Amino acid sequence: MLLPTKNITALLLFYLQDEKYYNYDKNNCSGPCKEYKMLIYSNTTEFGCAMQICNDSTSNSTSNDTNYVFGCLFRPGVPEVIDRPYTN
Repeated sequence: MLLPTKNITALLLFYLQDEKYYNYDKNNCSGPCKEYKMLIYSNTTEFGCAMQICNDSTSNSTSNDTNYVFGCLFRPGVPEVIDRPYTN
């Protein structure tokens, strides 16, 4: 995930915003919500995130933009939360 910030809290808040795409009653997403479901999954016991700084140094670039690439892993490492992530 490419974000214009190096703030890990912003990343987590970004994931949590995907709640608007999740319909609990139908247990489906109308947009991207995989990370949201993993983050709130009741069986998730741990997660960790890493960041890499990427500078735009292409020869055609006229700016010196800095972007931050984040990746997160969740435990247990289920490929996708198919069931509802929690009980109501």
